[in-house]
Amino acid sequence: MAINFGNDKIKEIYVGSDPIKEVYYGSELVYTAHDPRGYWVHKGTGVKTYFGLDASFISNGIMQYPPWANDCSEVKIPSGVTGLGADCFYGSALTSITLPESVTSIGNYCFRDCTSLILATVLPAIPPTLGYDVFDNNHSSFNIKVNSPYVDDYKTNWTDYADIISAIVE
Repeated sequence: MAINFGNDKIKEIYVGSDPIKEVYYGSELVYTAHDPRGYWVHKGTGVKTYFGLDASFISNGIMQYPPWANDCSEVKIPSGVTGLGADCFYGSALTSITLPESVTSIGNYCFRDCTSLILATVLPAIPPTLGYDVFDNNHSSFNIKVNSPYVDDYKTNWTDYADIISAIVE
């Protein structure tokens, strides 16, 4: 399995059938098989990217406020999460978030007052249902990216945010 950086989730890394226990970037340990943090620290920056090792804040597919929310700037929600609870990332330090195809609902105020949040990449084909003020009071450059065939559906269903929804450009 390739090691992916940035927003990509890391579950287990193997060489052949042997699991890798540690990964180093230069002399810095950046991954351990039993890393309790559940996030990647980008070398030379304070940027932390969640990659899903600790799922104690996910119950029955619904993600609640994670303990590291104020500490992470990039998050790719694990596949299989079907909903984000109310206030899940309220006021957090996020700059970007990626929601998997499995998400069907986003709770009230989920990303409200995330004043550093610039980008939400939303992958479901069907727009998730939104609670109240989900993306209110974010960065002035905040935008929502969705797969191009679904842009019109999102604009129709997420009318409060229609002017900041556009297609993912690859």
